[in-house]
Amino acid sequence: MPRNGAGGYEPPSNSWNPAVELTDIDPADFNELLQDLIQAISQSLAADGQTPATARIAFALGIALSAGSTGNTAIQRTGYPDTGITFPDEDGMALVAGAVEMLRAVPYGLLIGAGNTAQRPSAGSGRAARTIRYNSDLERLEGGENGTWSVLGAPTGTMCAFAGTSPPDGWLWCSGAAVSRSTYARLFNAITVTHAAAQRVSGSPNVGGLTSTGFMQPGMPLSGPGIPSGATVSSVLSGTSIQMSANATSSGTGTLVTAPWGVGDGSSTFNLPDLRGFSSVGRTDMTASTGRSIFAGTASVLNGQRPGATGLGMAVTNFIIRT
Repeated sequence: MPRNGAGGYEPPSNSWNPAVELTDIDPADFNELLQDLIQAISQSLAADGQTPATARIAFALGIALSAGSTGNTAIQRTGYPDTGITFPDEDGMALVAGAVEMLRAVPYGLLIGAGNTAQRPSAGSGRAARTIRYNSDLERLEGGENGTWSVLGAPTGTMCAFAGTSPPDGWLWCSGAAVSRSTYARLFNAITVTHAAAQRVSGSPNVGGLTSTGFMQPGMPLSGPGIPSGATVSSVLSGTSIQMSANATSSGTGTLVTAPWGVGDGSSTFNLPDLRGFSSVGRTDMTASTGRSIFAGTASVLNGQRPGATGLGMAVTNFIIRT
């Protein structure tokens, strides 16, 4: 046995080991010792690197080099075979934690860890402090610290001034255009409100069962099953019900979409904010409590009006359009 398990070499015990003065040596014992030495040397790493390692090599400080196929953890913490550095392909190197690839260096850049919203590390998990990852649900980079997460960069629905002649990638003009609800699903969800169980009665303008009417105000466009084209909020009746500007065309429970900037065709599209020819000002009731007037003497025109309402050459808005 060339190695004793602790890295030391122990020759076989026979007439050669230990040798005794003036004692005959058995040729078989000599050959056994010679073969043992040959095996020990053959299984050792060559100084010129010709002999590759075939098993994990442990170092001090809890670090080990692990031999194996491409993709295995090559440099790892002792006792944690799924945490370390791997070489997943011929031109990449990856940092792996708990069998999850967190960062990969490739010739064209860095690939970072990805996961959906439900897979975010939670506070106290040991992995939640100062984390950057790609959220596959939001299709955005996000940063987290101790379980609190935020999207990196402008959030969907942000509007801002832009001096270029065409919108950059991921942005659309605030032109009032009707765009696809499926193609721009994140933006649709950000700037509209969908009530999943709105209750309507044919021939009645009242709709109940809404999630909340906190931000609903007269004039806001509506769409959904049994909701006539062009219908808007006529008045807010309670925290869960409204009156429409037209009667429902059928009875039932279904979705109701409130789209402040326009419901598009009512089913497959919605309208972007339209700031053409207008300047933007902040709403005075963003916190659902009427505050100061925008300008002295203009309260009756702008104070508390819905997003998308216009007056005095201005548009009331909550501000930007990031898709």
